[in-house]
Amino acid sequence: VVFAILSGRPVGLTLLLLPVLLALQFLLILGPAYLVGACNVRFRDTARITQILLQLLLFLTPVFYSTSSVPERWRFVYGLNPMAVLVDAYRDVLLLGSAPDWTSLAMVSVVSCAVLWIGFHTFERMKNGFVEEIE
Repeated sequence: VVFAILSGRPVGLTLLLLPVLLALQFLLILGPAYLVGACNVRFRDTARITQILLQLLLFLTPVFYSTSSVPERWRFVYGLNPMAVLVDAYRDVLLLGSAPDWTSLAMVSVVSCAVLWIGFHTFERMKNGFVEEIE
């Protein structure tokens, strides 16, 4: 927010959407965190695999480049990445001062809730064996 103000970008009421985006990102990340945490107790190589996958996802998410620079035929694939949708939403709110695409954010919300439900229930089912695995 400070950099947006210092760079002369329009700062308006759209900044009130920032907590909504942060909450949505938290929900999106919490589900895989439950899954990775549960799997890491049982399978020790999970951390290494997760590092590789996260680095791959970093390059597949338009953080350092705009989605508009992605060729038109590949934009649908980028749209399947929920973090790409969130990064675009952050860019809209913070840099452009406009409202994000609500349809895409609704889809990300549904995916986030589904992944959170799967991750939480997997964690709950596996947590009873954690003590035996750690010892």
